[in-house]
Amino acid sequence: MDWRKTKMIVAAVVVMGLALALSACEPAPPEDPTDAPPEIEEAAMMALSDETGIAMEEMEVVDAQWTEWPDACLGLGEPDEACAEVITPGWQLTILAEGEEYVVRTDDLGAEARIE
Repeated sequence: MDWRKTKMIVAAVVVMGLALALSACEPAPPEDPTDAPPEIEEAAMMALSDETGIAMEEMEVVDAQWTEWPDACLGLGEPDEACAEVITPGWQLTILAEGEEYVVRTDDLGAEARIE
């Protein structure tokens, strides 16, 4: 076997290995797509509290849905904001606070949270 064929085979194996590794990095949807983890609920309520001044103790998550957002800004980017165009898994939570319902979007880790 000549070195060109060997080089092509090695390159193909490396590419397949990278593809497999990257696909394994994608977060899996939760077992129950309507039951957000506590850290997600806390991140959403903290963002809402920061925005509205309502104490987190006065909030209740009344609905949660696992979803995929169209970009890193959770589909809520501002006109002058650059948002990476990448599918971003996360949560949409409806929070009841002081008689009002608010919808908050998060990424899958709760690192990004935005109010609709």
